[in-house]
Amino acid sequence: MHAHLRLSSCAVRSFIDLESPRLLRRDDELFSLSLRLRLRLLHRERLDEKNNNRRDIYYRNDPCRVAIDCDVATIGDLCREPTIFKSNITMPLYELTLIVKPLIKEDLIKVATRCCNVLFDHKAIVTKIDSFGYKDLAWRMSKEKVNYFTGSHFSIGCYMTHDNMYKSYGILKSNNEVLHNYFHKILPEKEDLSYECTLDDELKPPAYRKSVEEMRRNQRLKYFTRRNIAKTAFMFSRQKPISYPIAPPKS
Repeated sequence: MHAHLRLSSCAVRSFIDLESPRLLRRDDELFSLSLRLRLRLLHRERLDEKNNNRRDIYYRNDPCRVAIDCDVATIGDLCREPTIFKSNITMPLYELTLIVKPLIKEDLIKVATRCCNVLFDHKAIVTKIDSFGYKDLAWRMSKEKVNYFTGSHFSIGCYMTHDNMYKSYGILKSNNEVLHNYFHKILPEKEDLSYECTLDDELKPPAYRKSVEEMRRNQRLKYFTRRNIAKTAFMFSRQKPISYPIAPPKS
């Protein structure tokens, strides 16, 4: 008897929870799998070669569909298996930065469409596409032994798995029209609710704000930093102010 599970993309993210156990129901059979395990989605990986029972977790070429095959007698051992990783089943949010060669509008649209199709082919969920226009590059970039100093900048937000992100990066890197591509993982922000910000504190100079005072109180100044501060303060004390009054010319 085997337990099969197929989940949608939203269910995958909500189901794989390291803290709370979930219940899996298939027809009239109830399986309690405490997914404290961290799923590692390789194409075919045997979890325990010594055990004759079939316990394989594999990935069916789709990040939105997971298949778990295990023997009923070994479900408890499977839940305690430490050799599986969660990072490859989750679909975190990535921000893709694209810098494209200087091209005319029609060719630029084709290149942007081709890059998005690469993401779609690797099961990505694109949330936004922003164009920052034609700008100067921060440094010189070369492609096919040609130097470029300007380019078109794009920003694409997408949800995709870790493995597919690396595959997409390799394909975009080999694209002759793309000068630079970079996937930046967007981490969820944790709000600090212990600190209350008021308008009176924001109107104060930075040196008198509560957050800055705590930072200055706990900072550690080394010898060269203290020497530079003292030297700068001494130089300012010797300088004449900009608003120094100028004596009127004698008549």
